[in-house]
Amino acid sequence: MHPAPPKLAIFRLQDVCVKVQRGMRGHLRTAGLDVSPQIEAIFRWLRRRGIRVGLISSYNRGETQTLLNRLDWRVGEVGDIDLVVLDGPKQTNAVRRAIEVAGGTDAADVITVLDTPKLLGAAAECQVAFNFGVTSGKHSYRTLEDQPCLALLDTPIQMLNQLLL
Repeated sequence: MHPAPPKLAIFRLQDVCVKVQRGMRGHLRTAGLDVSPQIEAIFRWLRRRGIRVGLISSYNRGETQTLLNRLDWRVGEVGDIDLVVLDGPKQTNAVRRAIEVAGGTDAADVITVLDTPKLLGAAAECQVAFNFGVTSGKHSYRTLEDQPCLALLDTPIQMLNQLLL
């Protein structure tokens, strides 16, 4: 008997999905953007399988919207992304917040693709079934190797291989 397929995949917007030119946070309208290879294909693959896509952003609402507009990523039923939550300094668990915004999806039905110790810990605290760390983001393998996650990936696209095993 196969386990039920996941219902929600949560990615960190900055560094996992797109890198912003260093030192240009205050200039998001003109900063160079480096979109992670195949990230949009990953979103399409998930959505075709009925898995909702959520983003966690460490930028404020306006900065996040500017970034999404520049990427031409729409949020909502007809968009590329289903939901976006902010992970400000006062947010205690952005993963839990994303799960709540998604309608309280059971954490056993959630995939996370994250690149910071704080967020990997938040996903583990929620008991997310597929908690992946990505070393191509903000932190290196050395920083993430002791964090609670199912696997450390070099890039987000490797998540698909893990799910298909």
